[in-house]
Amino acid sequence: MKKLIILIIIAIAVPCWAVPQLINYQGYLTRTDSSPLDTTVAMSFRIFGMSNGGNMLWMETHPAVVVTDGLFQVLLGSVTPLSDLFDANRWLEIQVGSDFEMTPRQQIVSVAHAYRVGTVDGASGGTVSGKLNVGNSNLNPGAMAMVAGQNNRARGDFSVVSGGGGISAADSNSVTGWTSVIGGGKNNSVLGDLATISGGFHNSAGSVYSTVGGGSDNIASGFYGSTVAGGFLNEASGQGSTVSGGYYGYARGNWSVVAGGGGNSYADSNSAIGDYSTVGGGNRIWAGGAYSTVAGGHENAASFSHATVGGGWHNGANNYYATVAGGVSNTAIGDRAAVLGGSDNTAFGANSVVGGGGHNFASGAYSVVAGGGGPNWADSNQAWSSYATIGGGNQNLAGGAYSTVAGGASNRAQGDYSAIGGGRNNEASGMGGTVPGGQYCGANGNYSFAAGYRAKAIHANSFVWADGTANDYSSDGINSFNVRAFGGVKMYTSAGGGAQLPSGASAWIAISDSTKKTDVQPVDTKSVLDKVTQIPIQEWRYKEQMNPNIRHMGPMAQDFWKQFHLGEDSLGISTIDPDGVALAAIQELAKQNAKLETRNLKLEEELTTLRGQVQSLLAKDGQTQFKPEN
Repeated sequence: MKKLIILIIIAIAVPCWAVPQLINYQGYLTRTDSSPLDTTVAMSFRIFGMSNGGNMLWMETHPAVVVTDGLFQVLLGSVTPLSDLFDANRWLEIQVGSDFEMTPRQQIVSVAHAYRVGTVDGASGGTVSGKLNVGNSNLNPGAMAMVAGQNNRARGDFSVVSGGGGISAADSNSVTGWTSVIGGGKNNSVLGDLATISGGFHNSAGSVYSTVGGGSDNIASGFYGSTVAGGFLNEASGQGSTVSGGYYGYARGNWSVVAGGGGNSYADSNSAIGDYSTVGGGNRIWAGGAYSTVAGGHENAASFSHATVGGGWHNGANNYYATVAGGVSNTAIGDRAAVLGGSDNTAFGANSVVGGGGHNFASGAYSVVAGGGGPNWADSNQAWSSYATIGGGNQNLAGGAYSTVAGGASNRAQGDYSAIGGGRNNEASGMGGTVPGGQYCGANGNYSFAAGYRAKAIHANSFVWADGTANDYSSDGINSFNVRAFGGVKMYTSAGGGAQLPSGASAWIAISDSTKKTDVQPVDTKSVLDKVTQIPIQEWRYKEQMNPNIRHMGPMAQDFWKQFHLGEDSLGISTIDPDGVALAAIQELAKQNAKLETRNLKLEEELTTLRGQVQSLLAKDGQTQFKPEN
């Protein structure tokens, strides 16, 4: 029987980057009488997890151990590797040849555990080759995997868990992906290759290049670099998608972005569903179309491709390239339609615009409602037809194509190309009809014009102006000019020229004030009378007056111009010039008549004298009284 007298374990100091996985074991072997042996023997070495009994954890046999003067030396681990064995207390059991196992077992103490370093004090740099496992209950089965902390798992090749974890397996951080990293925190999981979770709790990076910066319960599962920077219960599942932070952010479209926001429940979530869509912030946001954008606000949605909502509350951009800049409960339904602000406005038509106000509708293609409206649907402005425009006011309607209502209240521009400038309760139903303002006016004929109060241009191309008299005043025919002005009419062509029709009058008064005249010259009335006698005076009618019973009397303009050369040209006769010619001729006739009266008086006197003389001569001759013939 052999007896092991002395157990000596020596660790050879070597650089930390080349630690051999061996234990240098030396002993002193004697006979039972304590004399040292000089022999060669077989020796078996076994390691157990307890001093007595238990399962054998490791064993190797050295068939020819040289014993000299009782001393021997073996390298444990040179036959059977010692990998991952010293993470707890261990006991060594030795058997020489066919003898019984020596007792008691020898506990392997600190020098043997040195190749599995727990801490490094006073380190000043260097390189650690191979895998690294620092902490408690960690696993790093991946090639060149590194793990630290507690209950963490670095399973992927070249993967890293820098720290964190917890007291139970449920707290563990786990890296499965190749060359992936978890920086810390607990209960985080990296499944994708080249993926990263910096920290936080219960986060997941499930696809290649995906990243979670921190926070809690975040998921980055989209391919090609999906990212959740932080926050709570965020998801970046689209390819290359990003959630910067906040609560309940969902970037599910490819290359989509949710910058932040969200709320305290799933109902408050922000979602960027469309490819390349963006949510800037706010909560209950939906960017559902490709390239759609919702900058922020509350309960806003950009549901179609390239649609945009800038902010506000309960707004929707519900067609391609549609835009709602802000406000409350606004909707851009038409393709490329826009609502800039206000509340409860709707841009239905393609390329239509509502600038603001409340409860307004731009229904026609390219139609515009700039603003106005009011707090109720009954106050709305409505641009129904293509290219129709309403500037403001309320309860206005632009129903005709290219029609316009600039403002006012309860106005209706229903004819194509019609226009109402303002006022109240006006209507332009004729094509191209115009009401500049006023009240209860109607331009109902095509290209008609009505203004004032209760003016009705009911005929095509008619013009009606009505004063404030409390009843309707209507046109009386096509192409007519109609004015009701009980205060009179004045028309001026310059500061000193014009005419007026006084209140109650039926004839024009031309301005003839001497202070308005210049270059005054005397008139040869005899010459005027002579010229008047040379002018043909005729009866006639105008060619455009189709009724043959309509007759006129007077000179031709050319004949009048030839004799007097008065007025602007030879094609017209001013009403003031024939009056002057007539007065000059009358004056000349008066002069001539006075001369004739004077001559007649003189002749009568001479005749009376002659009669007396004749009577005297007859009396001398004894004749009867002279009775001249009349």
